[in-house]
Amino acid sequence: MEKNTNFNRILLRVQEGEYPLALDEKHDNTYTIFIKGETMEFRHPLIGQEIEAIGGHYVFTKEEILEHESGRILYLVGCAVADRSCCGPAGCGYVVVAGYIVSLHQAGGGGNTSASILDPVPEALHEQIARTVRLREGVGQVQFLLEDGLRKTLF
Repeated sequence: MEKNTNFNRILLRVQEGEYPLALDEKHDNTYTIFIKGETMEFRHPLIGQEIEAIGGHYVFTKEEILEHESGRILYLVGCAVADRSCCGPAGCGYVVVAGYIVSLHQAGGGGNTSASILDPVPEALHEQIARTVRLREGVGQVQFLLEDGLRKTLF
């Protein structure tokens, strides 16, 4: 696995400009969300490339589509390892639910990535979808990307 020493970065673009939520110099393997109303432009991360962080590293291992009765949902599976923290080693498997697919893997992601147009998953469906992907992927936590650029995590 190739290592990347950049931190994960999410950008929220509103009419006034761009507001980085976490700083990053190169953003080779980050994913970015640009929000227009309720539709999000999602820049896909590179699968299998480790991202170094202060306490350890994380990696996205695969990208999947959940065929749900409410629509096709894009999600990513990953794992994180905290092997340099003061509290001792730990790790977890997780899923990031990106949203409903409007348009998948369109050009415009920049670099080696592509971008998709997504709609956020309504909060009323978070528990049901989290339960489904937990069983399907065997992970401990499910994170939902929200329309305001933040995340909601369910354990």
